Amino acid sequence: MQNKKVAIILYYGWSSNARGKASGNIYQKLGYDLLIFCTKEKDFPKFRQENNAKIWCGIKKYMGDSLITYLFFHMIFITQSSLWLIKRCIFERPNILHVHNMPDYLMFTSLIGKIFGAKIVWDMRDITSIIWSTKKDPGKLSEDSVFFLFITKTQNLFSKLATIILCATYPQKDFLVKNGIPEKKIKIFMNLPLENFVWIGPSVTREPFILVYHGTLTHRLGLDLAISAISLIKDSINVKFKIVGEGDQLQDLIKLRKVLHLEDRVDILNRMIPNEKIPEWVRGACGAIIPNRKTFATDYIMLPHKMLEYVKLGIPVIAPRLKIIKHYFDDDQAIFFEPENVEDLSNAILKLYNTDREKQARSAYKFYEVNNYNKNLDIIENITTK
Repeated sequence: MQNKKVAIILYYGWSSNARGKASGNIYQKLGYDLLIFCTKEKDFPKFRQENNAKIWCGIKKYMGDSLITYLFFHMIFITQSSLWLIKRCIFERPNILHVHNMPDYLMFTSLIGKIFGAKIVWDMRDITSIIWSTKKDPGKLSEDSVFFLFITKTQNLFSKLATIILCATYPQKDFLVKNGIPEKKIKIFMNLPLENFVWIGPSVTREPFILVYHGTLTHRLGLDLAISAISLIKDSINVKFKIVGEGDQLQDLIKLRKVLHLEDRVDILNRMIPNEKIPEWVRGACGAIIPNRKTFATDYIMLPHKMLEYVKLGIPVIAPRLKIIKHYFDDDQAIFFEPENVEDLSNAILKLYNTDREKQARSAYKFYEVNNYNKNLDIIENITTK
């Protein structure tokens, strides 16, 4: 008997996309083949097959500042993904269509899936209306802005097509319900690491004291703050900061490193790591830095996925004192600093340097006693059996 199939559409690269792979692995465990359409990835062909996952790549994801170019790339991708989905629905008949935002225009592909009888899963990994409506004033949600109202109304309209809507945290769910999405359709699918991430634990050495960060390089995530903090303590401890990722802040970070004379202290590798290789990359780290700036989105909605990866791997975390992070972690589970306060961040690094890092990592790992893989598996399994 031929396996059932799930079509997955996401405006991200598949190899480094933890949330996509986490749900994809669950579908595979339940006997589904994966048909995936994603953005173009460096060092990967336009089409490839990995076990029972077929992966097609469309246009490269745009990482710049131009709104017009940003929207242009989105329109190309939604056209590509729509044509791809029509072909898949005709020839391979997927049972489920799993669409990841952002952008939310990808919701329109639900019409295609619905016409061909597929169950529709929307993965609201980010709340687009918040991100767009806080562009001018990152600390304030502009609920009366044109973008906010348009996106919210569009989400509400197309929610009628969805079999189920996934979001990553309880604050995200509360926000969606407040703005008109039916609560009965929303499930919390936490942004957990892959199931095969296992405890590595922190390095207990102090020479050198290695800190790590992986992921997107953009202003709201504050890598420039972390580099500036390193400069304040470079004469106090032998600290090394390893950064790997892609994003529109890359060149600014390289310039800042040069201005602060930190070429021997800060390594910046311009690429995304395939998700399965993250455990090996962080091996030997003493800790990790989450340097997010304080915006409405980062304070209330966005629980950093990379923080959950570090916690699962047993790497102690330095994190900003943001509401969403404090909702899930207490002062015994992370070294906290005041957001955007470079001096306080440098003090947090020194505190971690002098902390029992193994003890702190074990304390943070308690997060997985409550939030675990089986809960996510149950959600996907319920979708497939409806």
